[in-house]
Amino acid sequence: MGYNARVEGFRDDEFPMLKDSVYLDHAGTTPYSKSLMDQFVNDMTSNLFGNPHSASPSSQLSTTRIEDIRLRVLRFFNADPAEFDLVFVANATAGIKLVADAFRAAPGGFDYAYHQASHTSLVGVREEARNSLCLDDQQVEGWLEGSCPFEVDDGERPVLFAYPGQSNMDGRRYPLSWAEKARARGQSRTYTLLDAAALVCSSPLDLSLADAAPDFTVLSFYKVFGFPDLGALIVRRGAEEVFNSRRYFGGGTVDMVVCLKEQWHATKSQFLHERLEDGTLPIHSIIALDAAFDVHKQLFGSMRDVAAHTSFLSRRLYHGLKSLRHGNREPVFVLYSPDPEVNNSDIGSGPVIAFNIRNSLGAWVSLTEIEKLATLKGFHIRTGGVCNPGGIASALGLQPWEMMQNFSSGFRCGSENDILAGKPTGVIRASLGAMSTISDVDRFVDFLNEFYRDVSPPARVVKPPPFSRNISRLHIHSISIYPIKSCGRFEVPPGADWEVRPEGLAWDREWCLVHQGTGQALNQKRYPKMALLQPSLDFQKDIIGVPCMLARFPPGGQGKSMRHAKAHLQKHQLPTPPTRPVLPGSFPPSPPDSDTEKSAISRRILLSNESPILTITLPSVSALNEQIQLVKPGSPEILPAVFRANIVLAPAHDTPLSSPSPYAEDAWSSLMIGPHEFEMLGACRRCHMVCINQETAEKSEEPFVTLSKTRRFEGKVFFGVHMGLKECNVAGQFPTVRLTLITLIEHKEHLDTMPPPDESVSPKNEYFWQPYPSQAPFLTRLAWSVDLLTSLRGAGWNFAIPTLPHPPLPTPNNLHPRPLQHPSRPPRPHPLVSRTDTSRSPTYRHFLLTRLRALALSWFIIDFLTIFIRLDPYFVLGPDYYNQHHPILFHLQQQYPSMPSPTPRPHHPHDQKYMCLVAVIAGLHLYASFAQLVLVFLLRDLDPNGVKTELWANPTLFGGFTGCVLDRGLAGFWGGSGRRRG
Repeated sequence: MGYNARVEGFRDDEFPMLKDSVYLDHAGTTPYSKSLMDQFVNDMTSNLFGNPHSASPSSQLSTTRIEDIRLRVLRFFNADPAEFDLVFVANATAGIKLVADAFRAAPGGFDYAYHQASHTSLVGVREEARNSLCLDDQQVEGWLEGSCPFEVDDGERPVLFAYPGQSNMDGRRYPLSWAEKARARGQSRTYTLLDAAALVCSSPLDLSLADAAPDFTVLSFYKVFGFPDLGALIVRRGAEEVFNSRRYFGGGTVDMVVCLKEQWHATKSQFLHERLEDGTLPIHSIIALDAAFDVHKQLFGSMRDVAAHTSFLSRRLYHGLKSLRHGNREPVFVLYSPDPEVNNSDIGSGPVIAFNIRNSLGAWVSLTEIEKLATLKGFHIRTGGVCNPGGIASALGLQPWEMMQNFSSGFRCGSENDILAGKPTGVIRASLGAMSTISDVDRFVDFLNEFYRDVSPPARVVKPPPFSRNISRLHIHSISIYPIKSCGRFEVPPGADWEVRPEGLAWDREWCLVHQGTGQALNQKRYPKMALLQPSLDFQKDIIGVPCMLARFPPGGQGKSMRHAKAHLQKHQLPTPPTRPVLPGSFPPSPPDSDTEKSAISRRILLSNESPILTITLPSVSALNEQIQLVKPGSPEILPAVFRANIVLAPAHDTPLSSPSPYAEDAWSSLMIGPHEFEMLGACRRCHMVCINQETAEKSEEPFVTLSKTRRFEGKVFFGVHMGLKECNVAGQFPTVRLTLITLIEHKEHLDTMPPPDESVSPKNEYFWQPYPSQAPFLTRLAWSVDLLTSLRGAGWNFAIPTLPHPPLPTPNNLHPRPLQHPSRPPRPHPLVSRTDTSRSPTYRHFLLTRLRALALSWFIIDFLTIFIRLDPYFVLGPDYYNQHHPILFHLQQQYPSMPSPTPRPHHPHDQKYMCLVAVIAGLHLYASFAQLVLVFLLRDLDPNGVKTELWANPTLFGGFTGCVLDRGLAGFWGGSGRRRG
C-alpha cells in the first residue's frame, strides 16, 4: 500500500482533530496522533517517575529513562555519543539562547554572522555580539572562501556563524557543508550554529560525520511529532569549550556550592549536559519522546519515507498554484519558494510554499482577508512575517527604510492593514507534514481557484436603476446599541428618543468584558458565546443588568485612553474614472499608505472598532440573501442582526419605487435624519464575526463567503457604512433620533463619476497603471518594454504633466458593479481640451479629419519653405559667410542660377530664424500626424497592450500659445508645467 493511501486509511482514527479541516501549518507545529497520546498516558499511569535528583526508585527510574531517551535521540540523527552531547531545552529558541549566553560570557565577547534567511530567534543573538553581520548566499560563500566580512578581524575573538538548515519562510535549504568550511577557515576560532527546527520536520538529519557537522544544532520535537513540547541542543564535543566561560549555575549542575563566609562552587564536569540542564528537567515531556518515536515509526516509517512523500506533495502544490491564471492570462500567485523540480538536487527544498495573491488587475490581495476566509473554510495556514524578517524583506523587496516607515505608520505584527505603499508586508505560507495527503493539496488549490482566480475580466461600472429625483424616502427600521462590546444588543423601543453624541449613540459600546489574567477586552471572534449575553438597561437604577465583571470606558476617553475613529472612505467609494490601458513607464503620484490620505476630522469613539455609528440598509441585506440562495438554495436567511449595526434603514412603506438600490449607501456622502445631518465616513470592513448567529452563537460560513465573492474591493471585504454626527451639540444639548419617525433621508453622493460615452475609450479593454511586470511571462514583459520604447515623448511625459485633456488617474477596478452616481444628476463630461489647450478627438472621424488636415498643411508649409531656403544664401552658405558679403561660389551658381547675390536684403534680421522655427514645427506636426494615423488605423492589431491606438492617448502635439507660451515660456511650449486639472 502506498504512503498516501496508508495515511488516508488511518488519519480519521489517529488524527480526529483534523476532521473537516485541512492543516497546512506543519512548519509551526505538526498535529499529534491519538496513539501517541494513548501510549504516553499508559506509560504515565503504569510507572511512577520521580525527580531525577534523588536516589529513590522512582527517581532512578526517571534518570534511567531520560538517559536512554537521550541516546535514542542522538541515534535518530546518526550522532555518535562519543562525538556529541545532547542538552534538553524548552525549544529551539531556548537552545539558541543557551549558546548565545555562553559566547557572551567569553573574554572579549564574540563576533556574529547570520544568514539573511534566519529565524528571528537567530537574528536576536546579534544584540549580544561585539560585531554582527547579516549575509546572503554569495556573501557567505565569499567569506568561507577566505574573505573577511568584518571590518576588523580580531583573531583572538571567537566568531559564531548561524544559519538555518531550511528556511521556515519559503522552504529553501542551505548546505550543511558550510559548517565544515567555516571550521576550516583557520583565521580565527569560528563556530557554527545550525537551526534545524524547520529541516527536521520532514527530513532526516545526518550527523554521522562529526568533523563536518555543525558545532551546535537546535531543534524542536513538537515540529516532528506534535508532542511533547520540548527541544534539544546537540553540541559537538569539540566545541564544548565555549561553555567553560558560562557563569550561571542552577540546581543539579554543580557538585559543591559554598555560601557561608566564602563563595565557591564546583561545576559538574563529566558530561556537558549535566552543566547546562539547570534545575529539574521536564521529566514527563522527555519520557513522552519514547512514545513519540515509537508511534511515528509505526505510522509513517522512516524519515526518508516522510521526506519522499512531503516532497511529492510540495511539487504538486507548487505546480498547482503556478498553473492557475486569471481569465486575462495573468498569474494568480507570486511564488517565493524555489521550484522543487529545478532546485539543487543535492540540497533540495522543504515542503513549504510561500506566496502572495494578485487579482487580475495586478493588485495585491490582503493577507488578513485571505486568512479570514481560509479560517471559515477549514484551512489552517500561516500569514504575515512568519518570524523571518530577512527572508520577508528579500522576497518582497522591502528596504530597511520602507520597513521602518511602515512601523512609523502604525504597522505591527498581526496588523490588519498589511499592504502599505503598494507592497505586501508578509506572505502566505502553506507547509506540509507527515500526515498531509494529496486531497489536502487539491482541496487547498481548489479553494484558491474558487475565490481568488478571476475567470472573466472585471465588470464595467453600471448605473443604478433610475430615480425621479435625488431624494429617497426611507425610514429607520431599527435602532440598536451594544452596551457591552461584543455582547448582545439592546434594541431601542419604539417611540423612544435616543441621544446621539459625537462618539456615537448614547450607551453604545461603553463597557467591555476583560480577561482577568491579561486585562484585554474579550470579543466574539474568539468567544462566540458572548452573543448570548443580553444586557438590559434600567434607567431607574442607572445600572446595566449583566452578571459579569465589567470595565467601563469613559465617554470620549481621557489622555492615553482616548480613542479615535479609523473609518475613512475606501477606494471603491471614491470617484472611479474609466479605467485606462496599461501605461508602462508612466509615473502617477505615489499612492498613500491608506485608502485615503486622512479623515476630514478626528472623531472620538468609545469601544467601537472604527466609527461612532454603523449603518446598513435592508435592500443590501436582501440582495446578499438573493446571492446566497443562487449558490446555495435553501440556505438559512441572513438576518440584519449579524452585522451588529446601530441603525438599519428600510424603504418607506408609502413609496417603494423610490427606495435605494442595493449598496447605494456606498455612494452617499451624508444623510439627513429629521433636522440633523450625519456624515458618511466610509465603508465597514468585515471579518468572519458576521458568521456568528446572534441568537444561538453558532458559527457558519455565510455570509462572509458570499461577501468575499461579491463585496471584495482592493482585496478587502466591505458591507455597511460608518457615519457620525456632523455638528456638535449646542449649549450641552445633543440631538436625538426616534424609531417611529418616518424620516426623509437626503443622500448626496461623493462626486460625479460616470462620464458620457466616448469613442476615445475603447469598450473592449479594461486598463490600469502597471509597473514593470517582473514576475510576468516573457511575452508580457516584452510587450511592456516595446510599449515604453515606442512612446513618442518618453516615459512619464504624457501623464506627469498636463498634456492630455483630463485623463483621470486610473485605479484598479473591483470585480463587481456598484452604484456610483445618481442618474438624475447629469454626468460631468471629461473635457476635450486640457488646461494647456492640448486637445483630443472624441471620435475616430474627427481624429482622421484633423490629422489629415494637419498633414496637408504641414506638407504645404515645408514644401513652400524649402523653395525659399534652397534659394537663400543664408541657409546655403551659412550665417557667417553670408554676412561677410562673399561672392557666390561657382558650383552653387551653376546649380542654382537663380540664386540672388549675397548682398543682404532689406528685411528683418530675424526672418530666417522665424522661418526655421516654422519649419521645425511643421516638420514635427508632419511626423506626429503621419505616425498617429499609421498607428491608429494600420497597426491596431499589432499593438501589444491596446494602448497606443486609443484616441485619448493620441492628443495634439502642442498646447495653446496664449495659455502656455505666454504664461510659462519654453516649458509651456512643450506642454505646460502646471498641475493637471482634476
